[in-house]
Amino acid sequence: MKKVLLILVSLLTTAMVWAKDPITIHMGENEQFEISAGVTQLLFTPEETDYYVFTAASTVAHGFCINLWTDSLYEIYSEPAPLPNLHGCDLGYPKKLVAGQTYLLGIFPLNNETSQALVFVRKGYLVSTDAESEGLTHLLEPLPVAAYEGQAVQLNAMPGTVIDNLTATANGAPIDIEIGSSSSDGSSTFTFTMPAAHVTLSGSGHLATDEVNYVDGDGTVHTANALPLTGNETTLGKKGEERWYVADGTLNYNQTLTLKGDVHIILANGAVMNIGTEAQPISGLGIDGSYTQSSLTIYGQTLDDDIAGHLNINTDDDCIYNEGDYAQHSGNVTMNSSNGAGAVPYYNFTFTGGTLYIAVDKNAIYNGENVDILGGKLTAISTGYYYGIYPLNGNVTLGWKNADDEITISNLTYGSGYCTMKIVDGQAFTDGENIYDSTTPSDVLWALTNVTLRPVVPTFAIILPESFENGMVTCDKATAAQGETVTLTVTPNNGYELETLTVTTVADVPVGAPLRANVDLTEGENGTYTFAMPAAPVAVSASFKKSNPTGVDNLNIDNPKSAQRYNLMGQPVGNNYKGIVIQNGKKIIVK
Repeated sequence: MKKVLLILVSLLTTAMVWAKDPITIHMGENEQFEISAGVTQLLFTPEETDYYVFTAASTVAHGFCINLWTDSLYEIYSEPAPLPNLHGCDLGYPKKLVAGQTYLLGIFPLNNETSQALVFVRKGYLVSTDAESEGLTHLLEPLPVAAYEGQAVQLNAMPGTVIDNLTATANGAPIDIEIGSSSSDGSSTFTFTMPAAHVTLSGSGHLATDEVNYVDGDGTVHTANALPLTGNETTLGKKGEERWYVADGTLNYNQTLTLKGDVHIILANGAVMNIGTEAQPISGLGIDGSYTQSSLTIYGQTLDDDIAGHLNINTDDDCIYNEGDYAQHSGNVTMNSSNGAGAVPYYNFTFTGGTLYIAVDKNAIYNGENVDILGGKLTAISTGYYYGIYPLNGNVTLGWKNADDEITISNLTYGSGYCTMKIVDGQAFTDGENIYDSTTPSDVLWALTNVTLRPVVPTFAIILPESFENGMVTCDKATAAQGETVTLTVTPNNGYELETLTVTTVADVPVGAPLRANVDLTEGENGTYTFAMPAAPVAVSASFKKSNPTGVDNLNIDNPKSAQRYNLMGQPVGNNYKGIVIQNGKKIIVK
């Protein structure tokens, strides 16, 4: 895979060193060094314990490379050479040289000229944080770092980072810090001049995150504290850490996004995150997680593909290359490449929900270990002479979660190891003609080419009694698949109302089977109730009671003939009074 090539390139293009005046090592007789094919080596032993490697320099116009070994190869980063008019091949991240240890310098020529080569070693001092301010390590880069006396040291706040306060001391004395801002993303920079002593940083800060909802492949809602993306980022993450980001609105990137740690991206509803466009694809990797063993995970905020956000990658190289895992659990992702692969994780590829459309010249999914496609809509197409899915050393597992899931694959193959391809136990797919389930041999599944697999969805019975007492319950269907919405309509007889309505799963289809568990009902309008069908038959039961709209069971009116009579003036009169009187609230004529 590319990783092997990248490591070889780094070994052949990496170099060394600055650390203490006046140690100067001259290579070759009379300061002359003849560069020839192969590797010429020089051994030297540092005299002290506090030498730090910075970079290398050469008088050769195109330079040469010097590599540092001890018992194992050091990790390689970048640091500019401080001497003018000299080409520097960079090693960067300083490594402490141990007294008594012999180090090997290997000269890798870039041309065949005879040249003078000088290697300098300069004493360096560390910049690090105190124990109470270790959180700064997560907010500033690079930390820890070493520098020589008089060198300008610049620390950069990570994008989305707020540094609340920062102080620097050397031997207990304060050091002046100049505060500025980065021209690329506007984040803060902190610059000071390195003294001839170790520097200790103190302070605090925080990530400027927002609380954001996202869903997994099952539709379960979670929350995360995520950094809002701006469209100006060139890198995401921090090495050795896990960081969350949210894309909202429309974001356009016209260059590679580099991963420096495990990154989670939440695509907010309606968001569009473009890395290149179809009209102007970027040159190079779309998302690059080389050397950092970074994993990338994509989420949306809903399982409704029409609403969920989009990540679109258009490039002339691999769309996503990372040395960790790739996973997508919701959201919409599209990958297009005219001359590269699609998703290229070094380890596992996992897809459980949302949509993923890959149409590339080379392998659509090309990874080192397992491929798990367990839900959602996935299309993996190679438009060249390559494969839809190509695991080098792992297995492929196919499954579904919803009836409208589908998998479209141009073709499949596997790498040097023994790979199997299987379907999740108890599930099945169809290509429109054939049924494939967990009993289908692996070689049959590997032979599938240019097919679309859709779920074979089992349905379960909805059992209602032939009649109900004092009312009726009807259902909009006789069977339903797991997760399908079922609607019940309740109609009480005149003078009755619904007392109880219960839906329970049953062990067997026949009526009278033992009840297992209640199914949650949602009340609607006009006597309707809905529920999501479980993966089992269900039985519906209901009871009705007499309606009592007024709350009064009996009304007795006391209306005796001897009730008091009143004249029209409202005055009580006797029973011998003749004329118009009022009795029991009514006018009567007494003759």
